[in-house]
Amino acid sequence: MSDNVLNSIIESFYDTELKERMEEPGADEPDEYQIAVAKAYKDTQRILHGIGEYEPEKKGAIKDIMEGLKKYLENSSPVEKFEDVHENLCDLWIKHFKKDFTEYGIAQKIVNMSFKYLYAIFYVKNNHDPRLSKFNDCHFTLDSYTLRWLNGYKQDGKPECLNSKTSWSKLGKTEYRDIQDYAKKCVGDFLPKEYNCIKAEFLIWECVKLYDVLGVWAYVEKMDNNGLVENAKELFKEIDNICLSDFMDRIKYKLENMG
Repeated sequence: MSDNVLNSIIESFYDTELKERMEEPGADEPDEYQIAVAKAYKDTQRILHGIGEYEPEKKGAIKDIMEGLKKYLENSSPVEKFEDVHENLCDLWIKHFKKDFTEYGIAQKIVNMSFKYLYAIFYVKNNHDPRLSKFNDCHFTLDSYTLRWLNGYKQDGKPECLNSKTSWSKLGKTEYRDIQDYAKKCVGDFLPKEYNCIKAEFLIWECVKLYDVLGVWAYVEKMDNNGLVENAKELFKEIDNICLSDFMDRIKYKLENMG
């Protein structure tokens, strides 16, 4: 499988999500950790209704996560086990709130997206950055796109908590761990072994997004001047005939046969 595909996806992700903040003209040297965690929080904020009443708690949690990430990624001494690091980072978020916003699903999204943004920053600046090796055991980021892929993937051992109604924000710690274990199996089956979970998620997330875009494009192509589609139900049946899992299999085949 060509590395050029993954390189392009990561660089495009950086350009879209991070470049403006990282390369702001006339600004001081950007704080990579502050930018990454702030972006991760913003991704999660849309479901945190009422968090504006918890400003000190939010700021304290973000600061602690930022410092925890920096300690882990900048420390050249013997590395802590990633599972312990990840759990501690999630707990840093949870401990700042008494009862609201304490779902493990919320904490994992902020932590995992922080890792994803930092990986993109380090990779684009220098894809031989030794810090990148500390991302090898990163978890598979869970959001609506990746949960859809996991739910539809044909693999033994699918956890009961994973279904079409699974919401990343509502996950408890045990459910989260069960889905992560399953995600590792799916990634290992779907992609070559050199693709760890964080690399795989860049690719899979982009492909699921593309699948949705193609569905919308097919719909728009059929619109009349009034924005209506004749036999819309039939059109969606046609789109669904190429279900997400089949679409991803076609992507996999194409990638495996690239030069």
